Amino acid sequence: MATTSILPTYQRYVNGIPIISTGRKTLRLREKYVVVLILVSFITICIGTVFFLPEFRSSSIHSAYMHIRDAGSDLLLPPPPQDQEGNVLRHNDVNNNDPHRLVDRAKLIEKIHQDLEKERQKNLKENQDKAQVEKPQYNEPQSSSPPPQNVHSRDARNDLIISNAADDTANLIGNDIIRDHPGGPGTHGGEPSDPVTRERRNKIKEMTKHAWDNYVRYAWGENELRPISKRGHSAGIFGKSALGATIVDGLDTLYIMGFIDEYKMGRDWIATSLSLDQSNSEISIFETNIRFVGGLLSCYAMTGDVMFKEKADQIAQKLLPAFNTPTGIPFALINLKTGISKNYAWASSSSSILAEFGTLHLEFVYLSHITGNPVYKEKVDNIRNILYKMDKPQGLYPNYLNPKTGRWGQHHMSIGALGDSFYEYLLKAWFQSGNEDSQAREMYDTAIEAMESKLLQTSKSGLKYFADMKYDRLEHKMDHLACFAGIYELM
Repeated sequence: MATTSILPTYQRYVNGIPIISTGRKTLRLREKYVVVLILVSFITICIGTVFFLPEFRSSSIHSAYMHIRDAGSDLLLPPPPQDQEGNVLRHNDVNNNDPHRLVDRAKLIEKIHQDLEKERQKNLKENQDKAQVEKPQYNEPQSSSPPPQNVHSRDARNDLIISNAADDTANLIGNDIIRDHPGGPGTHGGEPSDPVTRERRNKIKEMTKHAWDNYVRYAWGENELRPISKRGHSAGIFGKSALGATIVDGLDTLYIMGFIDEYKMGRDWIATSLSLDQSNSEISIFETNIRFVGGLLSCYAMTGDVMFKEKADQIAQKLLPAFNTPTGIPFALINLKTGISKNYAWASSSSSILAEFGTLHLEFVYLSHITGNPVYKEKVDNIRNILYKMDKPQGLYPNYLNPKTGRWGQHHMSIGALGDSFYEYLLKAWFQSGNEDSQAREMYDTAIEAMESKLLQTSKSGLKYFADMKYDRLEHKMDHLACFAGIYELM
């Protein structure tokens, strides 16, 4: 009988009758050993992954689970708005049907018309007064009277801008001290004389008011507002704690724009609710300094309200443990509750970042000046002196510095991300000192000269740009953070 099988078959015979085998139902002993070995290896790899790789430890898994749980419905976009019949509204329809937007727009238009009418009446009165005054026949010299005292003056010792307006020029609003300040060049009573400039400025104020009102309505006390889901957001660089970062960061802008009611609301929240004592999250030293300490100091400089100075001092005290390194170069992250600090693991073997530890000078020097506590200035002066004395590859500052060894990390040089604000602060520190901080100006000038020589390139279309450099090799890109570089041409 012919067979269709290519390979030979093996048959068993029972009582002379062939029995076709349909396959073994058990494994041979050697095959069992192989299967057991595979299972043991797989289990060993899983256990090793969980216990020996930090990215897969149970705490990290639990932390990731908590982040997903806290995000909740924010992971999904809310459904589009609909009318009563269930039809999806267009963007313009939503805006036109929002009662808050209609009221705000009506108030703004009314305010603009009132301002224009006041300006017209004022100009008319000035023209009438000039017409009644006879023009003198001879231009006799007039005795010069001293100009009115400026709201800001420079201290003779440190040349730092401090508020010295007299108490009789201040308006007391609740617990706030609102100091009168001039409206700037080309203004009359704080309003620009040019109608185009006035219209543009009013538009910017309208946008700011819109952003602030929605933050108040949907995310008051949170760090940020999610504009699509209309929810507060308090994760990221300030951890999971609601610290009111938008309030602190935007309060000086509200004051400058003349939003006194909004300013007072934010000021009262800071006085009663702002506290970083209970924050058990790792937050950025750099971001906390420029947004919280810097925001509070700006408000103090403009208003003289000592509450802002005290709050800035309290927060800056919380940042000081990050400077407890062998070199005094601070770490990037700190837990404000425990004082434990560290660097980002991705930053060139856990190095500190130039744009972060180099962007503390302005706030810390000013804070020492107004509090009389020299520790802040000593910390940033130490950073400056270390950088001043170090050898720079080709005259350039690498973006990474190891706070333990005091040596440069990866030789990545950039005037953009990771390096940008260090150079900005060198120039601003020179201005802050009344052009007397010669070390800051020298470091800035030599850095710019090296960048012009090594990093400045010309594109095929003839445009200039600053490239990055990694270990003597150029990377031909320039991000938006580097665009401040043009200011050195004016210095």
